[in-house]
Amino acid sequence: MRFFKHNQWLLLILGAAFLFDLVFFFLIYPALPSLFDGSGSDSLLSKLVHVAYPRFEVERHRFPAEFFIQKAEQVCWRFNLSALLLALFFYLPQKFPSLKKKAGKWWNGDTSVANVHFLRIVFFLAMLGFTFDWYTYLNEYGAASAFYKPVLLFKLLHLPYPSPIYIKVWWVVYWLAILLTFLDIKSWVSSSVAAGLFFLFHGYLQSFEKISHAYAAFGYAAMLMPFLFFQQKKAVASGEKIQEGWALKLIQLAIVFAYFFAGLEKVLTSGVDWLDGSSILHYAQSHGTSYGENSFLNSLLNPLMAMGAVALQLTFPVILVFPRLRYFYLPFGAMFHIGTVLTVGVGSFVNPWVFCYLFFFDWSRVGIFWLFWREEKGAKG
Repeated sequence: MRFFKHNQWLLLILGAAFLFDLVFFFLIYPALPSLFDGSGSDSLLSKLVHVAYPRFEVERHRFPAEFFIQKAEQVCWRFNLSALLLALFFYLPQKFPSLKKKAGKWWNGDTSVANVHFLRIVFFLAMLGFTFDWYTYLNEYGAASAFYKPVLLFKLLHLPYPSPIYIKVWWVVYWLAILLTFLDIKSWVSSSVAAGLFFLFHGYLQSFEKISHAYAAFGYAAMLMPFLFFQQKKAVASGEKIQEGWALKLIQLAIVFAYFFAGLEKVLTSGVDWLDGSSILHYAQSHGTSYGENSFLNSLLNPLMAMGAVALQLTFPVILVFPRLRYFYLPFGAMFHIGTVLTVGVGSFVNPWVFCYLFFFDWSRVGIFWLFWREEKGAKG
């Protein structure tokens, strides 16, 4: 039963955006200067800022007030843009019935039990490989726990940095959960445990003021995989070879919009300045790569790379509408990640973002697939 009709959702979204703008421009925006001169240190706004952005007390001495005011304006722009996109999500299908029909057909698409079986094996092998050295890092960071500054969720939950014994116990449970998932033993439960511990470990590693987005798409996939396995269990119990694919569609949505919002971040943060390639030069010089020392590359390739990166990221969602374009976007996406390693020294050749491209293919149609699956085997759930 629906709580709201589409038009009511539309009005609710636009009303929330309007209310946010009123609060921002009439209450928050005028009070921002007081955060820098100290006169508003006891205000509710100051307390909220320190909860959401604990580094502000240090950062405000490094940058002028105009820098943070610009960031606050960007928050407002992003909220309104998100509201607009969400409003279009409800409005366009009602305005264009053919679009609604196509969207419904895409969303209600299915996938094979065999394909999910392949994804389960390969994804959780990759999870084990990508996090293999995290145990060492977690113990090493424990020696520097005095610098532990928990990310927002950990701060709200008052999670301290774990002792070595907790790390060891959690790590054993983590590996056991991955093994059970790999063996297809209660995979929708064991994969949930593995994903939860993955985020727990990653959260601790991110709590030393060094944020990495390398596992953004991979993390979304890990979060949604248990739903895919649950649907697989239902299909196998019914003797079906085809299962509902909405969880796989959600994973694909998460991946393409992770790219889209990464591109949007570049535009909103740097504006047109990003397109001249100066940001790429800055990253190259910051990481000490020889690329940043070549004046020819700087003047010619930097703008091309910058424009290409933004264009790729902002248009990445089109592969959901035109699936054949994935044969163009995914290779160029891989080249983009390899390029960032070679030019600015960011990322790695074995990249979790590129690995997530496997969710855009039906692997049960690949000839070598018999190594992973036999139809008479079924799945244990």
